[in-house]
Amino acid sequence: MDDQGDPADIEQLLDRIEAGAAGRSHVSIGEMMDAVGRRTFGPLVLLVGLILVTPLSGVPGMPTLLGLLTLLTLGQVLLGRTQFWLPSLLLRRQVPRQKLVQGLHLLRPAARRIDRLIRPRFTFLVKGPGLYAWRLRAW
Repeated sequence: MDDQGDPADIEQLLDRIEAGAAGRSHVSIGEMMDAVGRRTFGPLVLLVGLILVTPLSGVPGMPTLLGLLTLLTLGQVLLGRTQFWLPSLLLRRQVPRQKLVQGLHLLRPAARRIDRLIRPRFTFLVKGPGLYAWRLRAW
């Protein structure tokens, strides 16, 4: 679904995950990634952070697992990858759709608050002539 572009905010990211799960009994992690696009490094790290500030962080092993996911994600950014990669073992893991939808609804209020705080600012620096100027400066 890369033709839709990257999600504009966290709430749109959650909407895409929920829309991708429609009509299924179970949803795999790979299907969730296909729904939001495979180039979404930033939103993925932010989603991990959102999960860590919920009561789910009290589940034994959850902070360690999410820390490893963050390391895997940001390590790929440092290595210059353009698409997020996960082992096929993880991509095949499935979550019951009902549990996924419940979790997404729990995350929505926090996503709205964060979206208000991190709304796009100074977009003229990263689009159009501003982006061209930054590229020239790098030379």
